[in-house]
This record gives sequence, structure tokens and C-alpha cells, in this order.
Amino acid sequence: MDIDIVLKDQRMCALEISNNDLGWAYLGKLEESLDTALRFMMKNKEAGSRDISKEFKLAINTASNQLNELSRMKLIDRVDTPGDGITRGRRFQFYSLF
Repeated sequence: MDIDIVLKDQRMCALEISNNDLGWAYLGKLEESLDTALRFMMKNKEAGSRDISKEFKLAINTASNQLNELSRMKLIDRVDTPGDGITRGRRFQFYSLF
């Protein structure tokens, strides 16, 4: 079975080390907004929703949803961080896989 078909059916992607200019590539298909967020993450190595929101002029919940979706797809890693005492709710920091 073709891996691209399986990945598409599962709404998943897979990262691979590549000899291209970026040093990585993904198999499967990503929406343009997720592709943009993934490229930002791979370049910057770590970020939070505020970083994505500021960089691409997005609502914070949109940025958060993009990062959570990339994490769900196992394309980036999500770590729960202690709150700063000012904002309510949980805070997550996201990291590139390599």
C-alpha cells in the first residue's frame, strides 16, 4: 500500500531527514497554514502560540489550534509548562523534532 494514501486517510504526515536545503521534508499532505507553522517551528526550534500569533498576525486561538494539530500529528513536540501566575489556563511550549 502507498504510504501517501495511508497518511492521507489518517490525516497524518511523517517527517524525514532530507538532503534538501531545509534538511528535512514531510511525507503526506498538510494544509497551507500548517505547512507554514511547521516551517516556522523547524526553523526556530521552539515556540508558543503567542510566537506564531505575532509572526503571522493570527488570533491566538488560531495559532494554538495550528500548533496543537501539528502536535497531534506528531510533527512537533508539546510540553506543558508552569503558568506564569498572570494568565489563567495551561501553557504549552512546542519544540521541533530535529
